[in-house]
Amino acid sequence: MLLQWLVNILTQSITGSFRQRLGITVAISVFISVQLVFALLLILEELPLHLLARLFGWSILIACCCWLLTWLSARRLILPLLQLGATIEQIQRGETLAIPQLSGRDEIAKLSRQFAELMTSWNRQQDELKTFNLILEEMIEERMVAVETINKKLKHEIIEREHIEQALQLANQELQRQSLEDGLTGIANRRCFDERLAQEWKRAIRTGHYLSILLLDVDYFKQYNDIYGHQQGDKCLQYVAQTLAESVQRPSDIVARYGGEEFVVILPETDIDGAKQVAERVRQRILALGIVHSAAENHTLSVSIGAATATAKMLMTPQKLLRTADNLLYQAKENGRNRVEVAMVTEFSRVTQT
Repeated sequence: MLLQWLVNILTQSITGSFRQRLGITVAISVFISVQLVFALLLILEELPLHLLARLFGWSILIACCCWLLTWLSARRLILPLLQLGATIEQIQRGETLAIPQLSGRDEIAKLSRQFAELMTSWNRQQDELKTFNLILEEMIEERMVAVETINKKLKHEIIEREHIEQALQLANQELQRQSLEDGLTGIANRRCFDERLAQEWKRAIRTGHYLSILLLDVDYFKQYNDIYGHQQGDKCLQYVAQTLAESVQRPSDIVARYGGEEFVVILPETDIDGAKQVAERVRQRILALGIVHSAAENHTLSVSIGAATATAKMLMTPQKLLRTADNLLYQAKENGRNRVEVAMVTEFSRVTQT
């Protein structure tokens, strides 16, 4: 039984709590020390067995008392630490922020007060941090509202600017159209004709294809204005321009008002026979309008046309082709009007076909 008790004591000294290990260690140390003293006395002088047994019992009692005192002291030391540990676990779980206040002047009480002061300072910093976070959130919200207001304003300004740019673009397109369009007839004007003639001439030089020009004039138009008035004369020009535009069939052909009652047609990649066919078709369709003109032959409005064709060369200019068409138009008027005069223009001569 004594052996089992010793085994239990050794087991507790290894696996027990801090208080148990400390108490058992102190008790064993005291017991061994007393036994050493008894052994020394036994060596120095012989003692009777009953006295030796009594001394042995006293040594056990002293060891037990030392163990009890050590256990109580360790308990007084350990319990506040355990209490602080439990409080720290509760703080970690968010259950409490209160630190138990321990009375006394020992190190444990001092440690408890310091820890309480630390938690108080930490709580104060947490409160300040929460207040700062609230202020920061309010500032961020105000900034977000200001930024959103600025974004809406910018978006509105961008939309307005886009509308203005679109209006300007449409206005520029309209100005461009008006700058290249005849206001009365709606077809291309003289400026547009000059630009397109230069472009087509360069293309004809590059490709080596024919380029033809029709120049036509309304017969006796001055007399028409004198008889029927300028408003009716404007309508007459509009009818002629519309009929002329409908008589050419290719998108590459250019119909323009050359000036007054004169009109001009550019026919890219068209030889002299093609130019003559188009000119005759135009003359016949305008005659077929049946516009009454008492000063004209047959009392019907007609046109005279000069058609010139050339193969563009570097030594020639488009103005030569245009002058030739103008001369042919004058020749058509000299020959009785309501007719087409056609010619092939070369670098050095002109061949006329009727």
